[in-house]
Amino acid sequence: MNKCLYFQSAAFSSNPEFAAWLVSELEKSGYVIEKVADEGYMCVISAAKEKNKISFFLGKSNEPTKPPTWQVWPEAKTALISRILGKNSSHVVEVAKANLHAIISSKTGVSNIEWSNI
Repeated sequence: MNKCLYFQSAAFSSNPEFAAWLVSELEKSGYVIEKVADEGYMCVISAAKEKNKISFFLGKSNEPTKPPTWQVWPEAKTALISRILGKNSSHVVEVAKANLHAIISSKTGVSNIEWSNI
């Protein structure tokens, strides 16, 4: 089951603003950003690290909290041939989760950081 990182912060006013900040932080952590897509209700950052492709899904929660609640989670992109050969992408996702937690925790003005099921 996928886990999502939830946190509260007034540091961002929109999904694109959160995505732009996260892109800069991911780059500092060694990720190569391939694409950022604004889907309106969320943003998707497509990235790679050490030849492993991963997407970060993020956006503001609909919960009426003050400060606002934000959410972000990683999903690994595993090539079909890798899946056929039984290669597991869980390590890639676990590394991304650890990176996300460290990045979000380092942001001033962030509170109530927790992982929960999507």
